[in-house]
Amino acid sequence: GDWRDVAYHNTLRRLQLSMMHDQFMDAVHKHNMRKRLKWILFGAGILATYAALQVFPVTSLLYQLVGFTNGEKIRFHMDHSTLRYHIRTYDRVVAAQVCGMVDGEAFRRLSRYAGYRTILPPHNRGRIRIKRTIPTVNTHVPSQASSDFSPFSFFGGGSRSRNENQRSSRHVVTSAEENGHGEEEDEDILDDFIEEDLTETVECMRWILPGNVSLYDAPKPYDRKVSLAVLPQRHLAVSRWFKGKFNMSTAQERAEAFFQRLEKDGFVIARSKWQLFRYNDAITLPRYRRNEIAVPVLNAPSVLKRSRR
Repeated sequence: GDWRDVAYHNTLRRLQLSMMHDQFMDAVHKHNMRKRLKWILFGAGILATYAALQVFPVTSLLYQLVGFTNGEKIRFHMDHSTLRYHIRTYDRVVAAQVCGMVDGEAFRRLSRYAGYRTILPPHNRGRIRIKRTIPTVNTHVPSQASSDFSPFSFFGGGSRSRNENQRSSRHVVTSAEENGHGEEEDEDILDDFIEEDLTETVECMRWILPGNVSLYDAPKPYDRKVSLAVLPQRHLAVSRWFKGKFNMSTAQERAEAFFQRLEKDGFVIARSKWQLFRYNDAITLPRYRRNEIAVPVLNAPSVLKRSRR
């Protein structure tokens, strides 16, 4: 009952209330900070989702999963069509290529060069975003030529001159010359055709640049593994498309059967320069993937002319 005891208890009570108030305010502050952080993360998630949808549209991904493609197709002229193959004429084009790497790494470097499906700027001079074309082309080139590639080596031939190429190569003999006919149509096409001795080759993946872009107008790559190559006008025999996940090794058996069919029909082909056309991305299910085998035909005009008689 002493007044000192009353003052002591009142002071102690005020301290307890002050501590409870501080704890309560700390809890309120933490709650508000957590709430603000949630809203910040929510907004960042919306922005990230929007950016991802701009680069990887959901509809595009779903379509590509089942085999639909939205790339620009390489233009060609259909010369002849059968149930087993087509004879096509492809115009002169410029291609970006990566040699000596596995498919995944080569595709990644070409995608970075073109700015395909990335929010980063394209890895080329001018930072020009290049539209994807289909099909993606895989083929073999001489290993010596591929070792001479640089960021600005345009023709894929390195420092070897035309005379050196001619001394290290051999002319292809046409079926017409073997039969003694010597048709003038074949001479115009085959006289300048020289097939490299591809005893040592390296696999290359190529993306054809869209439109009628010239070599000097094409964006120059920064990556030393990416080079530009000019592909001249060419006649190709292209097989009927087939399903599945294939590369140059697994498609070799199909290619050999295709070569035998073409030679049986009288075509002279450059076996060592055959190509694998693939129309889909890596995310496409194997059963929905479209593949073709193509090989240069050296005497297409004469054979087609005889078949039309």
